[in-house]
Amino acid sequence: MTANPDPAGAPGSGEVPEDVRRLLLRVVKNSDARLEDEVRAWAEEVGPEQAADRLAAFVELADLSPIRQLAFQALTFVGEPGGAAVQRLREHPFTGPFATAWLIQHGHLPDDALGPSDELLAIAESLAAMAAIDAANVVAGLRTTGDGGRQHEVVAQLWRVPHPGVADVLDAVSRAHPDKGLAKEARRSLHKLRSSRG
Repeated sequence: MTANPDPAGAPGSGEVPEDVRRLLLRVVKNSDARLEDEVRAWAEEVGPEQAADRLAAFVELADLSPIRQLAFQALTFVGEPGGAAVQRLREHPFTGPFATAWLIQHGHLPDDALGPSDELLAIAESLAAMAAIDAANVVAGLRTTGDGGRQHEVVAQLWRVPHPGVADVLDAVSRAHPDKGLAKEARRSLHKLRSSRG
């Protein structure tokens, strides 16, 4: 896996837990390091409650989608405290939709717990993580949202989503998607996004 030089920055509202940063970067940079093994060993050292709290703090502060998603995945491997930490993250204005998606995926909430606007934000987060690693992955990721009509709907609405990675996602779709109509829709959505930001 190719890593960015420092994919675990913070937006300035606090200090990213350094032990979590080191742990996740070790997994990103070392293809032999398995996330589950690394997290379980670390959680055994610091205790599952402390591990869950520090991962949750990292999720709130990390400003790039790939590393934030990795931290969410890591919460799966710290036992019951991980689920409790994700429940708390639902109250955070930005991480709430992603926390809800995690809880749905792990059977703690019904499938309809995620509203339409939150679902779009969760999609944007997932696609932005793919775009940050390899833009070609965005096309495959977009296909997981549904059939062609659903993909058009998602692309047409993405410009409204308050996520810093949306421009990169739309640019990747406009350049790489084999469906010319969908690529055109992405260019149109990207133009709306740029116009809305002045």
